[in-house]
Amino acid sequence: MNITARCAAVLLCAGLLAACSEQQQEAVKQTAADSFRNEFTAAFTQACLERIPQEAGLSAELAQKVCSCSAEKAVETVSVADMPKLIQGDAELTRKAMEAAKACKDEVFGTKAASAASGAN
Repeated sequence: MNITARCAAVLLCAGLLAACSEQQQEAVKQTAADSFRNEFTAAFTQACLERIPQEAGLSAELAQKVCSCSAEKAVETVSVADMPKLIQGDAELTRKAMEAAKACKDEVFGTKAASAASGAN
């Protein structure tokens, strides 16, 4: 099932909450948000891995680290409510998610640490 279909299913479930008590609604909302987050992160990571060119020369482990980190940063930056817009290519949300994901380069490759060390010499 693609990410758009998964998003639609989660949003449909949210619509069914109206028949539940407030406590049940909160539990279902949290479960739906967690499920959506997990599905989005998995789909984002997979799409990222598929887009890394062979010529980049990244090991599978390093590619996984970069893509997983990027997915986590993207999902931390964009709200669950805005995810469908991000998936549809909203330019501003895409920019926010990509900017947040850039931090992964520094985390995985240690670019900031390397830059700081070379600047100290």
